[in-house]
Amino acid sequence: MIAFLGRALAGDRPLGRGWFALAAVALLVLKLGLRVVLLPQALTFLQLFDPEVVKEIMRLWMPLLVQDASLLVWLALDLVTSWLIVMFGLRRAADAGRGQFAAVLAMIPLLLVPAAAYLCLLPSRPVGTSPVGVPVQGDTPSWPDAVLAVLVGALLTVAMVAVGGLLLGTYQYGLFVLTPFLIGVVAGYLVNRHGDRGLATTTKAVGLSTLAGSVALVSFAIEGLICIAVIAPLGFAVAWLGALAGRAAARTASWGRMNVGGAVAALLMVLALESLAQREAAFELRSTIDIDAPPAAVWRALVRMQPIAEAPALPFRLGVAYPMSASLSGEGVGAIRRGEFSTGTAIEQIVAWQPEVELAYRVLNEPPTMRELSFHEVVHAPHVHGYFTTGDSRFSLERLPGARTRLSVTTQHALRLEPSAYWLPVARWAVRENHGRVLRHIRSDAQSQILAPL
Repeated sequence: MIAFLGRALAGDRPLGRGWFALAAVALLVLKLGLRVVLLPQALTFLQLFDPEVVKEIMRLWMPLLVQDASLLVWLALDLVTSWLIVMFGLRRAADAGRGQFAAVLAMIPLLLVPAAAYLCLLPSRPVGTSPVGVPVQGDTPSWPDAVLAVLVGALLTVAMVAVGGLLLGTYQYGLFVLTPFLIGVVAGYLVNRHGDRGLATTTKAVGLSTLAGSVALVSFAIEGLICIAVIAPLGFAVAWLGALAGRAAARTASWGRMNVGGAVAALLMVLALESLAQREAAFELRSTIDIDAPPAAVWRALVRMQPIAEAPALPFRLGVAYPMSASLSGEGVGAIRRGEFSTGTAIEQIVAWQPEVELAYRVLNEPPTMRELSFHEVVHAPHVHGYFTTGDSRFSLERLPGARTRLSVTTQHALRLEPSAYWLPVARWAVRENHGRVLRHIRSDAQSQILAPL
């Protein structure tokens, strides 16, 4: 793999059809193998190497990695394999004297195989000819190109989020992966178009470009600070990979405004297609707690949930929705439960009512998933409504020996954000935190009833 990365980074060296075909097929097989093998087995495999002490530290400080390691590892490797095909494709384009646009399009999942096949079919340049390249070190000052890269990056960020999020209402692969990749490609190309400025300068340029885009989104009240912070690790990583591809393109040939415009047009088409068929990831979570109180006391604490005194974790204090209290109008199936959250009120209808055994409800209307942290009073971010939803929720009480109770809560959710391998760990962590908040409150309330004097 290290040798593969080294050869891919040498993007100014031509690559013949045979070697490119071999590399592309190997990487495609690797992508398929990662999807089939890694996703169900990676977490178990990683746990084999974790001593109990390390597990406990990771549980406390790195819950996302522990809970959804397989998804995050798969996403990282899947993106890297796609990027490697792009980088080898740029070398194939250098050998053919054309095809750079197709190489960059290989980052789009639906176009990966067609783009790779097209590059395999391109004949090599006649012997004695060479592509239009740039000198290893240019004499033109780098700062004007860096400034242009930052400005173009900010413009592309605002434009794509406005079109994809505000206009089309799609927050999927095109917006969260392909958009930062394109921004990185453009930044990497612009800063190196008059001479190779090196890896450090390219990294600084793409970092400033993504930062400028983030500042622009917050300034125009399109996004809030929390959302920017959550997507930043994925966005910058993909933008950096794009910058390496842009640098390779600048070192082999003049990419040109037509290819930039074509890449933007292709991205807009992806956003439009995703808006017509948005993917949804459904998941269910169950949390349990043992309570030193009989089911009758636990039931009373459950059906008349008083305001929760426990302070929420920092992400929730900054805007992510968390439960505060709940109240019931009536009893039995059909009764209405009002769940008070930090962002508003959830209206829920009771669908199962067995005192001291089970309470279940269906969410009829729910508040925003978060309140954007921003300098603006109103932030125009559609994803806080309807992109993460809760369906049926169920509390189950199990009588334990010694007048104790095991209380379980199971909730069903749907997520309309992609890549789901990135967003599912975030969503699951938030749900688990809220589960724990509610369960600990009920335990405290129920046990206080037992300790209270008669």
